[in-house]
Amino acid sequence: MATSYSAPGIMIVDINGYADNAYDMVIQPDGSVLVAGLSYHALDLDYGKDFSLAHLNTDGSVDSTYGNAGRLVIHKQIPIEKDYSLRVQTDGAVVAAHEGHDNTPIVQRWGPDGKADAVFNANAQASLSSGFGHAPIVEVNSDGSVLVGAVEGSTLRVTQLHADGTQDLSFGTNGVLTLQAPGTLQFVLGLTSLADGGILVQGAPNFHNSLLKYTAAGELDTHFGVNGIMEINNVGSYGGGVAVQDDGKILLSNTTSFDDFTVLRFNADGSPDVSFGNQGSVSINLPGDYAAGNAIAVQDDGKILLGGSAFANGGSDFAAVRLNADGSLDSTFGSTDGSTRLVGSSGSDVLEGLGSDEILRGLAGDDVLQGNLGRDLLSGGAGHDVFRYASVTDSFRTADSSDSDRILDFNPAEDRIDLSALGFTGIGNGYDGTLLIGNNADDSRTYLKSFEANADGQRFELVLDGNFAGQLDDSNLTLSTASVARSSVDSAALPGDLSAPEPVELTLIGTVDPHTYNVV
Repeated sequence: MATSYSAPGIMIVDINGYADNAYDMVIQPDGSVLVAGLSYHALDLDYGKDFSLAHLNTDGSVDSTYGNAGRLVIHKQIPIEKDYSLRVQTDGAVVAAHEGHDNTPIVQRWGPDGKADAVFNANAQASLSSGFGHAPIVEVNSDGSVLVGAVEGSTLRVTQLHADGTQDLSFGTNGVLTLQAPGTLQFVLGLTSLADGGILVQGAPNFHNSLLKYTAAGELDTHFGVNGIMEINNVGSYGGGVAVQDDGKILLSNTTSFDDFTVLRFNADGSPDVSFGNQGSVSINLPGDYAAGNAIAVQDDGKILLGGSAFANGGSDFAAVRLNADGSLDSTFGSTDGSTRLVGSSGSDVLEGLGSDEILRGLAGDDVLQGNLGRDLLSGGAGHDVFRYASVTDSFRTADSSDSDRILDFNPAEDRIDLSALGFTGIGNGYDGTLLIGNNADDSRTYLKSFEANADGQRFELVLDGNFAGQLDDSNLTLSTASVARSSVDSAALPGDLSAPEPVELTLIGTVDPHTYNVV
């Protein structure tokens, strides 16, 4: 399963149908975006983790020409318990670090084609000595060089590798810059090179989530924060991403409530930039149950890209959000027409809506589509698809409004509507637990209706494009009973409220010629 979920300003991409966590993103020269992270198979933890990437076009749509349907997986089968630091370069290569024997960092590069870079890897191995430090991290610079850092107590050692993996001996002292922190560094999560030769370090001296700024000479910059240290107290976790704007202002991505992406902006001296967002902070709620912002990048036009993970369709997926320079959500990214859509893959997918008015679109494969709350448009595509309803609130009408879903391409010979959770006893007149099936006046739509409302005045209603009133039976309609008799009710016997109070316009995309549908 490799689905994508888009909303204005937001794109969520499933890589392999299991758990995908994004840790870095980079803007390529053409303005497209690479998001990189780790994917693992939740049902087979012994398999381990793989490196994975997704490529987004400048408007946030998935680039179907990249890898496999816009995704690339580098199979590594890394043990689940093993920590890796991972970054992606502008050419699409992945650089990663992990701890080897005797506190020796192992730094490796995989090219844009997913193959190991033998030259870089051999040179990097020769450049990094034993005892360098533990918990190594990497950071890639715009010129192709790579920073490598490792911790020992309150000391952070940093070296720089050239693009070919050889050590840059002009960096620091004999190729190593030794940085002292005011306390034990429990961990270091990020390094950012500055234009003046200094380094921003994202770490936790004595468990205090902080940004530390060092000069090119390796000393704490006393003009930054408090004696070179800025504690970060108003985010939900350690980590996140750091980016520096051309004007020297610092952006930090994170989360505040674990269902959002948050970005903080600071002046060059570490003070909050109160002109940005809400006193220096912007939070964007993401769909689903969980979100974590781990990466950030700044476009040439000042727009801000946030990357991380969101639990939006049954698993953790890559997520990207784009903000305008002032922190407002950029509605030209993700879904550019204002619609929210969940699109499946060429395989068999389970597509579950997230509670708003959405477009769910299966492609090939035997898909399960469940719109959940909201007034949804559903299209199963090719294959034997199931349209599933778990509650009356998923598709209903009240006395004065309609929130009924609409299935655009139901095929009675292949597809099935599953209403088994709703308790209907059979086909009838819509009363006494039965479901009425009938057409509108011009036979262009089929309605499945109940006239018995729940405590909130909601009564089930589902709309199908096409005339299926004489074709729905136990082969394609599942109620709570073992069999379904065909309806003998014709359209003349239907009540006069089959149409919605007014149409709502949504657009179904993904075809050569998009069509606009009036949902009634």
